[in-house]
Amino acid sequence: MKSLAIIGAGNMGGAIYTAVRTALPDLDVAVCDPETGKLTALKVPSNRRFSRVNDLFSELRPNAVLLAVKPQSFEQLAAAIDAGLTNTLVISIMAGIPIERLSRETRSERIIRSMPNLAAIVGKSLTGWIASPAATAADKAAARSLFRSFGIEVELATEADINSITALSGSGPAYYFYLTQLLEEKARAMGFSPADAETIAQQTIQGAAAVLASKTKTAKEWKQAVTSKGGTTEAALKHLRERQFDHIFANAIQKAKERAQELAG
Repeated sequence: MKSLAIIGAGNMGGAIYTAVRTALPDLDVAVCDPETGKLTALKVPSNRRFSRVNDLFSELRPNAVLLAVKPQSFEQLAAAIDAGLTNTLVISIMAGIPIERLSRETRSERIIRSMPNLAAIVGKSLTGWIASPAATAADKAAARSLFRSFGIEVELATEADINSITALSGSGPAYYFYLTQLLEEKARAMGFSPADAETIAQQTIQGAAAVLASKTKTAKEWKQAVTSKGGTTEAALKHLRERQFDHIFANAIQKAKERAQELAG
């Protein structure tokens, strides 16, 4: 893949553009978004920024197109691409839009459907993806290179697994942020200042993540290591178990998966 057009310069599209510009400097990248201020903020070169998709495709013939718009905007976007993308690799990060529909509306048989997450902003995304039968080995290699520019990637066994990845990893950062928020709110309730409460919550969560990233123990093993018999941590974890926190959390993830399935139709 020598050239890429990113359609959509929101949080994910913008993060991917920033990562690709650094990690894949030889890749020719254009970006299209109707909000031109986003393109300015991303410092996209003037000859590679477009506010209309047809302007982009009338001027450029990218090897691949990354669809980074909201799923509800896809139908309008597809209708606006007059010539279609018949000979183009189409990579989608849109939730809920299946390969069959992507192929039908873009007129491309070479589809990569993927689900990255917000950590792409800091180059730490987990991206689950699957290719259509018509995608070539070179198409898959190009997708892997792209996804690795902003994190790590996992090729999925079936398209249905995209819904699971969406619930686990795509929505996963929100679970982390929610726990951090609750820890901060409790610190404030205990009398700490807002600034100190924020520091306590964020450093505790980030420190634990860094320990886990050392890969010297599993999450379960580290939990056991910090849980002394009869101690404070044991008391907290016992309370969570008695109220079936594990089931509540698992059911919440299941609800996210079910919603992803609903979006797919």
